[in-house]
Order: sequence, then structure tokens, then C-alpha cells
Amino acid sequence: MSNLLCDIDHFKRINDKYGHFQGDLVIQYVAGVLQDQVRRDDIVARTGGEEFALLLSDVGQQQAQLIAERTRQTIINPGDVSSRVKLA
Repeated sequence: MSNLLCDIDHFKRINDKYGHFQGDLVIQYVAGVLQDQVRRDDIVARTGGEEFALLLSDVGQQQAQLIAERTRQTIINPGDVSSRVKLA
């Protein structure tokens, strides 16, 4: 089992500049991408304001790193206005 922890870079700036409604949309977008990147048996959880955890069953370190990078790239390169969102 692997555990990935991530958060949205500079999320406070997003909330401050665009408002909480837009911040909530960003959280929903990121949560959707995270859910799309894992298998049905894996778990995606929001653990804090802009923090998420992914529990990946039967996944080793190398595969977890590949999943993390693929997910990060999907979030930062969506091809629309959300491309300013970064994940760490």
C-alpha cells in the first residue's frame, strides 16, 4: 500500500484573489482529477482545506511516484483557465 499526500500550491492566493466560490470550484476540480487517476478500490480523501490523501492498495513506491507525477501533470496542464493551479 502507498499513501500520497498533496496540497494545492498557493491556494490562499486563489481564495483571496478570486473568492471562496472559485476556491471551492478549484478544490472540486482537483478532487475530481484525483479520483479519476486512481482505481475503484483506492481511496481519495480531503484531509484539510486544500490537502488530500490518496491510499493506493497493492502499489509500490515506483508506481506511486508515476501516479503522483501523472496526476500532477493532469492538474497543471488541463488546457483551460484552471492551468494556474499547481499541486505539491
